[in-house]
Amino acid sequence: QTLAWYSSCQLVLRKGLGDLFPHSRFGSQSKLCCPIFNFLLLLVYFYCSVFKMEGIKQKMLAIKNERDEAVERVEILEDELKSAESRVDQADTEVASARRKMQMLEKELDRAEARVQKHKNDLQGAEARVQEFEGYVIGQALLFG
Repeated sequence: QTLAWYSSCQLVLRKGLGDLFPHSRFGSQSKLCCPIFNFLLLLVYFYCSVFKMEGIKQKMLAIKNERDEAVERVEILEDELKSAESRVDQADTEVASARRKMQMLEKELDRAEARVQKHKNDLQGAEARVQEFEGYVIGQALLFG
């Protein structure tokens, strides 16, 4: 709609009112009115141009504000990302430390189980010797008894 008004203003400015309406009262006898009317149309044209320019400026300002907000949001998200990456690195370090401790504890458990098994074997051997000795003592007691 604004473009149509703009186009018609340009057409009137170029041709003049008399050429645009040849069969009306603004015909060829109104050559004196045309410069005044052209001047008024020119003022309307400049007013529309200024109004459009203000609209464009407002739109550009709105776009700039949106861009600034987006940049600010990106900076906030980058800071959050760095913080999250730092926490991930710290968690990875803690996990690696926990794995090393777990491996050391598993090795210590294996050694402790091996010692327990050795002591069980020693105990079974000692019990077998005690039973053997008890049998010998009982046998001696019966013989001398």
